[in-house]
Amino acid sequence: MLKGTRFYQLLVSVVFLAVLGYLLSSLKLGRVYRELLAVDRVYLILGALIFFFAAILKIYRFSLVVRVYGFEIPFLEAALVQMVGISFATLTPGRVGEGSKAILLNKRADVPISSALGMIIFERFFDVILLATGAFLFSRSVLQREFTLAIGLFLAVLVVFFVLFLRHFNSVKRFVPKRYVGYFTPVTTGGGLFLSLLVLFFTAATWLVEALFPWLLARSLGAYVPFTLVFGVVCISTIAVALSVLPAGLGTMDLSFLVLFPQIGVTAETALSILLIYRFFGIVTPFIFSFVLLNLKKTSFKDIRSDMGG
Repeated sequence: MLKGTRFYQLLVSVVFLAVLGYLLSSLKLGRVYRELLAVDRVYLILGALIFFFAAILKIYRFSLVVRVYGFEIPFLEAALVQMVGISFATLTPGRVGEGSKAILLNKRADVPISSALGMIIFERFFDVILLATGAFLFSRSVLQREFTLAIGLFLAVLVVFFVLFLRHFNSVKRFVPKRYVGYFTPVTTGGGLFLSLLVLFFTAATWLVEALFPWLLARSLGAYVPFTLVFGVVCISTIAVALSVLPAGLGTMDLSFLVLFPQIGVTAETALSILLIYRFFGIVTPFIFSFVLLNLKKTSFKDIRSDMGG
């Protein structure tokens, strides 16, 4: 079943890349180059600072998720696990590298693998709720009714799946290979409703702040569009990453930007300019954080990989 899922994801990735290639061939790339050179530096710097702040919010939210499961880790340790995990996820097909966060939590904070996996799924559950809401509101405002219905049904299924998976997570142990069963201890959440609401609040804050970056990029390129619509584009393009098995969701997020931004009044060339800058910071930022944190902890990516392999 997993192989079949991977095959369909690969097929979707190839289709997205083909359509993306066709769209790129019709763009005036010289105009994109001129726009990148003429970008308003003030907006760019402000946007970059906001993007870094969004990364800090992600770290703090992750530390809250760890507390929900009854564990405590220092903020810098949470930052290291989160940023290194995102860095590995960016480089691996289908973001499977995000599973490295579970291994890092186990190796560096003595968190059982089952609890660590539960934390990652719990964190993604709140992402799905927030992104699904943004995508649905965007579709109601911009897309046709049929798209709104399809997106609504698809996202409702995702939310139900996550709810059921979290409620019955301990049952997953039955499907784990015997040599790994020892890692899967029963998962209990001890944070209560208040901590869960805090996670939801900081999930919303994280994505709203991150969406400010492409919104400011659009303004820096002379495209003045409502923030709510840009937020919807970010939500849908982030969800689209899950459909790809390629590193960093290559093709799916990019095509989403190039298709959706013109729907809200931004030219395709400007959309590509926004995408290139957004992509650059999205890939580089986790590595900058990781490099600084690894030096503070007097370790390296090589040591981290050794820990994970051990």
